[in-house]
Amino acid sequence: MHRTGSDPSRFARQTARSSCNGSPTGCIGRSRLVVLTRPMSSADQNAPMTSQSQGDVGGIAWADDGVGYSLVGHAAPESLRPIANEVRKQARAI
Repeated sequence: MHRTGSDPSRFARQTARSSCNGSPTGCIGRSRLVVLTRPMSSADQNAPMTSQSQGDVGGIAWADDGVGYSLVGHAAPESLRPIANEVRKQARAI
């Protein structure tokens, strides 16, 4: 989904937060994850994975071969890293 004029990271944070409302388990194992992609500028073709967090929403961002990726969810960035590694592995195979 593309939202003209909107901030994709803000949309991802809102989506991740809303996915756990009312969950008795505190979202462990039940959280919605969001993967965002975008073409990178010529200066940002490749970038290592970096962790980010804001409140109860964490994320991992990186770039490979001109495509930027962000994995965002209602979890600590450390717990998202294995999933981000799998996303990277599968995206490289395409």
